[in-house]
Amino acid sequence: MSEIAFDMEGCDTAKRSAAFPMLPTSATVNSTCRSCSLSRRPMRSSHFMRCSPKTPVRWHRYIVMPPSKERTICPTRPRASFTTAINAACSHRSAPMTTHGHWLWVGLLCAAIASMLARSPAGAQVFPVGPVKFITSLSAGSGTDSAMRIVSEQLGRLWGQPTVHINQPGAGGALAVRAAHSAAPDGQTLFMAIASAFTVLPQLQPLFAADVDDFEPIGFVGEVPMAIAATPTLPVGSLSDLITYSKAQPGGLSLAIQRGGIPHLTAELFRSRSGAALTYVFYPGAAQAVSDVISGRVPGLIDGLGGPLANGQFKVLAASSAERLPWRPDLPTVAETLPGFAATGWFALVAPPRTPTATVKKISEDLNTVLALPEVRQRFQAFSLSTRSMTPQQLAGFIGSERQLWTPVIKQMGLNTP
Repeated sequence: MSEIAFDMEGCDTAKRSAAFPMLPTSATVNSTCRSCSLSRRPMRSSHFMRCSPKTPVRWHRYIVMPPSKERTICPTRPRASFTTAINAACSHRSAPMTTHGHWLWVGLLCAAIASMLARSPAGAQVFPVGPVKFITSLSAGSGTDSAMRIVSEQLGRLWGQPTVHINQPGAGGALAVRAAHSAAPDGQTLFMAIASAFTVLPQLQPLFAADVDDFEPIGFVGEVPMAIAATPTLPVGSLSDLITYSKAQPGGLSLAIQRGGIPHLTAELFRSRSGAALTYVFYPGAAQAVSDVISGRVPGLIDGLGGPLANGQFKVLAASSAERLPWRPDLPTVAETLPGFAATGWFALVAPPRTPTATVKKISEDLNTVLALPEVRQRFQAFSLSTRSMTPQQLAGFIGSERQLWTPVIKQMGLNTP
């Protein structure tokens, strides 16, 4: 819009009537000036302004029009430039803003407020913003998988969001590590890692050593002693009987094992310490291994005491805890037969690399809140699980100490030899 025409007293009504139809019909006014009364004529944009303080009762109207629509509205008065007209309008008292101008200012104000909220802490997104996925290298229903589900479900209730438990076994845990490592660092995908992911996998598959070290520690979840069990029909009643029986079998006693995990290390340690004749039958997951041992196809099994080994379907001979468990006082320890023998499996919660520190801290605090619930502790005990509270920094130190404990054992047994 480049120019403004002023309607003054003495306008030519006929010419003004001819000019008005050229304008759009989206806006109307009641009159133009006191001497030329045209009712409800369409105009582009209109405001009332007082042209001179000396004429208190005479109000006039100016009309803003683009250059392509210039018309002579009042030929008896000169036209002023756009800048001159605006300066004149600002020097006098303006009438109320038009509807179009009003909503323009409202829109600009809303946009400014929204921008400020988006940059403020109150406007930031709060974790979690949707379903949270928990990845584990355990197969469904094996080992401590049931205990992991208890924790993820309780966290979901605390957050008010659904949780998805993803079992991704295979390749000694490498598949789960790869999936969790490549997830977005927003806390919406977490890794429920078992001990072997940090202690065994880097030794057996060095290419994954860097990936494992990149994870952000969140908190310790639980630990369970390993247990040596047999099919119910096997004619043994103690750990000593099992050792003797294995030596009498051609080719040794078959044990169902998942390659590269803490149960595998425990079996190797047990064989070297006891002299038992053992033959490993490797399984990608515990579900099929458990099924074969229950049916008698494979006579023995070494796994965490929680999960399937706690449901009474096996003949559990001994636990690898340092001393007898308070909730299983009738279960002997391996150390009673082989002094000093101890092996414990554990699992912890970690996040993908570069997950924000604030998100890690929140999840860690919420995890400790869930683990302190009496309901969770009672259900953990049913799986022969115990827990302890750890900060992310304490968990990082714990993982380092466990790695130092098992690395010499792996090298001594030659498990890291291609």
